[in-house]
Amino acid sequence: MFFAVLPGARAQDNTVELTVLSQAPEETRPLNLPDKCHTQGIAFDDNYFYLSCVARKEKKAWVYRVPRTELGRDLGAVKFDKLEVTEGGQYHPSGLDINGECLWLAAAEYHPAPANSTFKCIDRETFREKTELAFKLDDHIGTVAAMEQWLVGMNWNAKTFYLMDYSGKLMAQGKNPGLASFQDCKHYREKLILCSGPSGKTASQGSLEIIEIAAPDPLSWKLKKCAIVDYPVGKFKSVAGEGMTWEGNDLYFVPEDLPRARLLRFNFPEFLE
Repeated sequence: MFFAVLPGARAQDNTVELTVLSQAPEETRPLNLPDKCHTQGIAFDDNYFYLSCVARKEKKAWVYRVPRTELGRDLGAVKFDKLEVTEGGQYHPSGLDINGECLWLAAAEYHPAPANSTFKCIDRETFREKTELAFKLDDHIGTVAAMEQWLVGMNWNAKTFYLMDYSGKLMAQGKNPGLASFQDCKHYREKLILCSGPSGKTASQGSLEIIEIAAPDPLSWKLKKCAIVDYPVGKFKSVAGEGMTWEGNDLYFVPEDLPRARLLRFNFPEFLE
């Protein structure tokens, strides 16, 4: 495996110098969740691990909550809670992010625009939807990032970014300032978000990117840092192709679908500085 770190550059500039870093996963944990479900996003808080996924055959959107103490058990079924977040014909859940008491995601129709999505807050303590905070957007939202002031939603293949306040008011929309088709994003720090997804160069190659969103002005949105992830899962998929989150200097990925999904941890202080 290698991570190729590109110094901060605009999305239009692909001629930056690459620095290659080599490392292997520090840890791999089986999730041992029993259902057949296509992974979308993941998140951690102090007590729980969360995973969103779509049951395609049943046309259902689900969020799982697993106590962190249950992760990686070798024997027996794990304890977990499971919440359906389907909204009518919107059964494709987005990636996940946390702001305050809310685990944020969007449920979308399972096709590109024209499509509809509903943003939802899942109360992390009760693990129930706070329906009074839900709002809608006319596009397929596949990825979210819950910043302090704004909620960022990204459409199919993350071609367009939508910037909203937490009442659902649209503040701005503009082109993705990054390079990849993001699948999962997180508020990283202050005005930065951390995103991952397929890079489009090869089926097994993915991308990690740090993007600055300092104001509701798309012309000011900037790609600050990028790492190309060349670590295939199977023959045709990148480890960065689905769920991603971070803690400290560690990056976590869940690239596979349930029931065989694994949580992979990589220590990457060179990127998460």
